[in-house]
Amino acid sequence: LGPGFRFFNRHRMTDENGKVKGYRNLAQLREMLKPVLLRRTRESVKLELPPRVVEYVRLAPTEEQRELNAANMRTVSVLLRKKYFTEMDLLRLRIALLNCRMSADSSCLVTKQRPSYSNKLDHLDEFLPRLFEESDRKAIVFSEWTTMLDRIEELLKKHGLSYVRLDGSVPQRLRQELVNTFQTDP
Repeated sequence: LGPGFRFFNRHRMTDENGKVKGYRNLAQLREMLKPVLLRRTRESVKLELPPRVVEYVRLAPTEEQRELNAANMRTVSVLLRKKYFTEMDLLRLRIALLNCRMSADSSCLVTKQRPSYSNKLDHLDEFLPRLFEESDRKAIVFSEWTTMLDRIEELLKKHGLSYVRLDGSVPQRLRQELVNTFQTDP
């Protein structure tokens, strides 16, 4: 995408004070990103799914997750009290908010260290055997974080469950094969 100043000059519209008003040349940007940005819809992968079953489960964070979140929210609070933001402040704000979102899944997504503290993973560990009591049942698990998928993969292996994994690291030529495996392999 080139250096930041050129990118911003090409795509960002600002007023006379430098405040961002909007963006331009988005079609050009989409074309530039097309080779590296992958967006899949149900129609594009031709995945036939039964009706979705949604069950909301509220889980309290572990103490470690709560501490990580609180530390990052202190950073957010300090930054929001400033009269103006520098580019570095915006970057720090984005990182702190991103860390809050990641810590909601698992502490190791933020700390990159084991052990991994996560009530979501603990709940999934207990839930998986019940979920697959019916032998013909299949499930799709989504996560924003590939590191979280790594932790989920460990649980699937622990419970002896077969799976296919489709994420951004899978080459295009192998994707349809994985979808076919999911659809046809009991």
